[in-house]
Amino acid sequence: RKALPGLPAPRKVKITSSEFIGSAKSIHYCPPPRYVEIAVIGRSNVGKSSLINSLTGNKKLAAVSKVPGKTRSINHYLIDGNWYLVDLPGYGYAKVRKTEAFGWHKATQQYFLDRKTLALVLLLVDSSIPPQDVDLDCAYWMAEAKIPFLLVFTKSDKSKKGSPKPQENIKTFLRTLSLDWENPPAHVTTSSFKGQGMPELLTYLSQVRSLYKDEVKQGFWTQARQKETVKKFGKKTAGDRRPGHKAKAKGKK
Repeated sequence: RKALPGLPAPRKVKITSSEFIGSAKSIHYCPPPRYVEIAVIGRSNVGKSSLINSLTGNKKLAAVSKVPGKTRSINHYLIDGNWYLVDLPGYGYAKVRKTEAFGWHKATQQYFLDRKTLALVLLLVDSSIPPQDVDLDCAYWMAEAKIPFLLVFTKSDKSKKGSPKPQENIKTFLRTLSLDWENPPAHVTTSSFKGQGMPELLTYLSQVRSLYKDEVKQGFWTQARQKETVKKFGKKTAGDRRPGHKAKAKGKK
């Protein structure tokens, strides 16, 4: 179980209990911000529910739907009685209302910017298909908003006929980010079906929770969020990358 250097040692890695707490249409109806929160976001049909169930070892925790875009609320799951795993509405699915299809669901953006107990976002990316602009735009938006995040590549066990292999798609995604970023963000490759990457991901989450608790005790988590954790999980250069802006290779105009 590889740990990220520069972060506290992992503590209590394995999840022993998990329960659904409730759904909220906006941040105002979320549970009181008592515990550290780790959110999960990704394009619709990326496998959020499957990853949550595999991560917690609870196959019935999050409902797995065959219809993309079913998660429309902020769903809180209490883990081990002391932290929240938060399932956020997916993005990029054409059959939701047009006001919701672009970028973020309104409640999601509000959650990212205003939820004080948010320690990390797991940005899920489907590795069975070539990189999608909407996922790249999401990564850039988070970096610019100083939201600490970890790239989680899903479906590494699946390959589509005529398409590149998952590992090739992952390399292309990271190579695209490297055109504008000082260093690519940390990432983990997973398969919910085979359980690949879950021990490593659990270790990372334990480290982040430890960092959050240590910094809160010292009274400057907001500052840490903007500096220390962002540096570890997603620091970009001062390039003007915005949603819709195409990355340019270095040395080209």
